[in-house]
Amino acid sequence: MHKYPTGSDTGPQRVSQHASAVELYEGDSFILPCQYNTFALTDPSVLWSRSDLSPPTVHQRQLQGDELKDQNQRYSGRTSMKTDALDTGDLSLNLTNLQLSDSATYTCSVTDLRYGYMRLGDVQLQVKERFPSWVKALLVLLVVSGGLLFHFRYYFMSVIDHPVSQVLMVEYKNLNYV
Repeated sequence: MHKYPTGSDTGPQRVSQHASAVELYEGDSFILPCQYNTFALTDPSVLWSRSDLSPPTVHQRQLQGDELKDQNQRYSGRTSMKTDALDTGDLSLNLTNLQLSDSATYTCSVTDLRYGYMRLGDVQLQVKERFPSWVKALLVLLVVSGGLLFHFRYYFMSVIDHPVSQVLMVEYKNLNYV
């Protein structure tokens, strides 16, 4: 199942577990896919991690619920999983309010008493700026210059109405007729 992301206005997006790379924008939400038949597991735990972080834990869920004491702080309040994830085998992770620093490879793994650690798959996520920096700078420049022109409009109008300006304008008009 491939569904390509279209933005946060449509809700979290989902792609197949075999997707190698996904591109999204800052502020979007995304569901990192991971499916596994967990029925035969004994006391399973699912871990989403990033090997480039310390601590590497993005989100961890056990049968009793989320276990977030070792979660990396940059993900605090931005991750969630279905409450029945370990019962249904849908181990997908919902990641909200994406940031540029979320660009990385995420690993989904399961640990249980019988089989130990099992790496289930990786999803590479690329987060881009919604608007490039130069567009933001140009918008700021336009707003500031428009505000300055508006603010000093009376000054510019008074220069045109100044008696010396009127004399110069009359002389300039007379020169054009010569």
